[in-house]
Amino acid sequence: MNPLRLACFSDIHLGHRNNSAFDIILAIDQLIHTDKLLEKIDLLVFAGDVFDRLLDLGHPNLADIDNWIARLFYACQRHNVAFRVLEGTPSHDRKQSERFVTIHQIIQSKVDFKYITTLEIEYHPGFDAHILYIPDEYKPTTDETLADVRELLSSRGLDTVDIAVMHGQFEYQLPVDIKTIPCHDSRAYQKLVNYLILIGHVHTHSRNGKIVAQGSTDRLKHGEEEAKGYVYVEIDPDEGANVYFIENKLARIYKTYKCYGMELDATLKYLAEQIHDLPGNAAIRVEAEPSHPLFSNMNEVMKMYPTLTWSKLAKDREDETPGVTIQVSEFDDWHPVHISRDNVVGIMMDRIMAKVTSQQDCDFIKQQLEELK
Repeated sequence: MNPLRLACFSDIHLGHRNNSAFDIILAIDQLIHTDKLLEKIDLLVFAGDVFDRLLDLGHPNLADIDNWIARLFYACQRHNVAFRVLEGTPSHDRKQSERFVTIHQIIQSKVDFKYITTLEIEYHPGFDAHILYIPDEYKPTTDETLADVRELLSSRGLDTVDIAVMHGQFEYQLPVDIKTIPCHDSRAYQKLVNYLILIGHVHTHSRNGKIVAQGSTDRLKHGEEEAKGYVYVEIDPDEGANVYFIENKLARIYKTYKCYGMELDATLKYLAEQIHDLPGNAAIRVEAEPSHPLFSNMNEVMKMYPTLTWSKLAKDREDETPGVTIQVSEFDDWHPVHISRDNVVGIMMDRIMAKVTSQQDCDFIKQQLEELK
């Protein structure tokens, strides 16, 4: 493998209900254009969840998104930077990154660009590197995905790839009390990758051996008070991979303040001290017992600080200490299954094959389903 410099962003979540796409894009423009990132790299990667939900053509930020995509292509072309966009979680991206393909064609961009929606190994001759791409929920189970990865490697005559770009989660990223969410096997994938595994989906930045989770580009909700940003990577076959986390200094601030057992005047004074230096678009949540006097006066607080976003969390936890922030897990025990034309046959065949023993019958049913979808 030849030396390679790349930047990886993930979980941008354009269209999120809490953060405007305009503000998210403003921060990314700072990281990419103002900081002259494209002058330093060979490859730009978006590792899934560029979008947060399905957007219609009347969405107020759609023009901002389209202009941003076009600017990215023009800038990548000026600096001869290759660009890859990986499909993320189906319930978020919903194949909307096809918009990158459309705009790439409309502006007749010469950028080496690819939008990846399925399992793929790509060979980059300029870097003499094999890169594995795995979108989220590629198969109904992570074991099936791993089996397909191994089969794809074998079909290409490979034992390993140099880099993997994924969307999903490894077992080490889950809280200890949550075991029901499908996870990739970190030990298995580290054996299949020579240098680095870049993975999106979990919004907290972390590092585990060859695995680097860049985390979300911006803060999107309460409980995400850690630093946000992207990763810059330098890979040299002689020196290995050097990974640098670059913080998004413009990430929106979310703060939760606990005000248990405090009178109204003391609460207002305490909050005024805490929010004094916060930017105007910060989101503030007050946590206290349901009977707290502030909760019946929230409208007055909003009038006092109209640029801030206020919310309340009423909980019976009398023993809490004021001023200590809380963390809310981004995981839960319910995991939605997104059904689309791309995966409906696979989902149905998994259930049919558990009941139909004849391979001939299974093949016939699959053929019929393929014609109907």
